[in-house]
Amino acid sequence: PSSHAEVRLVAQPASIPAARRFVSDALSDWGREHLADDVELCVSELATNATLHSGSTYFHIELEEHAGVVRAAVADAGMAAVDVLASKPALTETFADDLVSDDPAATGRGIFLVSALATAWGIDELAEGKRVWAEFHPESAVPGENGAGATPAEVTRSAERPPQPLDTGDWVVVRF
Repeated sequence: PSSHAEVRLVAQPASIPAARRFVSDALSDWGREHLADDVELCVSELATNATLHSGSTYFHIELEEHAGVVRAAVADAGMAAVDVLASKPALTETFADDLVSDDPAATGRGIFLVSALATAWGIDELAEGKRVWAEFHPESAVPGENGAGATPAEVTRSAERPPQPLDTGDWVVVRF
């Protein structure tokens, strides 16, 4: 049998703890506590991205469980370009002490974490907004068992939304 849970939250930083609790409660109800740390962290990162970068007033979280596989998705109505999320940032070394909250290097880790923790992940471009999803297979909760680290995104384009040209002049290097 399958399980399903969803919630719509206001796109404000105060909603992020509620998003984590929602995930924790659903996974506990489904007997999938072993996936909770990874799924909570990824949903938290995706909800934070939707709050800070989408321009949407809300985000929608949807969880599904089928045959032990958990799929988490965060959707928003913002018009941020999908290509920017799908691009793998250039990774360079930096020291955490050098980071300040408004420094571009202090952000950008969320998608990298999702790509490293999820078994598969992707971005669905919607007519209005996007849905970023991640799948977690039962074996992915065992350290060293889910593959070789970061995985590329699967991107699905919306036929209803014209392609948005990328302005590479707006890109910043994210330092880790």
